[in-house]
Amino acid sequence: VVTNVTGVIVAGASGANNSLKLTGSSALYVKEFRLGCSKNGGQKSSVVVEDGSLLSVSGALSFSATSASNPGFHPSGNNLSVIGAGARLVVSGCTLLGNNGDGNRPGANSLLVYDEASATLDEIIVGTTKSNTGYSESNKVVFGSCAHVTLTSLCLKSGNNALGGNLVEISDGAIVTNSGSVAFGFANVNTELGNKLIVSNAIFHTAKTITVDGGGNDVVLAGTSPKMSVGGKMELLGNGASKLVFALPSSVYDSGAGNAENPLLKCDGGFSLSGSSAICFENAKAFAKSHTASGSYVLIDSTELNITDEQIAASCASLPANMTLEKIGTSLILRVRISGLSIMVR
Repeated sequence: VVTNVTGVIVAGASGANNSLKLTGSSALYVKEFRLGCSKNGGQKSSVVVEDGSLLSVSGALSFSATSASNPGFHPSGNNLSVIGAGARLVVSGCTLLGNNGDGNRPGANSLLVYDEASATLDEIIVGTTKSNTGYSESNKVVFGSCAHVTLTSLCLKSGNNALGGNLVEISDGAIVTNSGSVAFGFANVNTELGNKLIVSNAIFHTAKTITVDGGGNDVVLAGTSPKMSVGGKMELLGNGASKLVFALPSSVYDSGAGNAENPLLKCDGGFSLSGSSAICFENAKAFAKSHTASGSYVLIDSTELNITDEQIAASCASLPANMTLEKIGTSLILRVRISGLSIMVR
């Protein structure tokens, strides 16, 4: 157990390929933790917390930082992994996947929590700085394999000068609870590589609002049992064609998923689809083919559902002929109809 550490810098101005491992139920308590601070990228720092160990950061956790004196994209490639039951990450300050000045774009950093590990976090900022003055690219946050994570807010943005490519993935039985809001994208900013928030066979709950804006920004519900719930309102503002994507499974949804009691997406404060934003489907033909009987699935259930008939018609354009999308009350229903031959003997 190591305590009273003011700061940890895994890679300094010219450091690369450095590693730190916490194992054997060890613990490190530190005020500030930085994986790298090179202006040139290519740090490739590796931090692993495993075997019931704890990394506790009372201040900020920063993955990479560069200076405005070296503009352009400088992929840092730094990685923090929390692995296995009993392994824990606790951060009381902000977690920044890329912290930089104007004109710089660090990135290619990853935060992974999986295999029943847990994380207690404050706010997570991916793709932009805390002050929104600089941007980073191609960062990855994955909460998977039955991880348990709490956080206070999630910011997933890329500005005019960044390509995007940032990913937050919640998958494979993970349970993630956000006590605040989700801010996703800037108005009228199109990201070339796209940013994604994916919930796949996992549970993601946000207590307040989810706001999706700009282009190239997708919220994806995937797998046979995704579940996403929003305590406030979820808005796709349409300033650049943001999308809500249902990546349909190659088989039917699991029993109990996608029904009135357990919709794939539940919004207690309303759901709104504005402007050029859209609801899209992936893998629709394989999903339809997997059905031997007709099926009906509640995709969205909300106190208020602001989706126009024209938007529904546009969403249906890519579906097979035996699939329809219908707005019934405050629910959005996907139907698969299987026709058959009936023989009546009198």
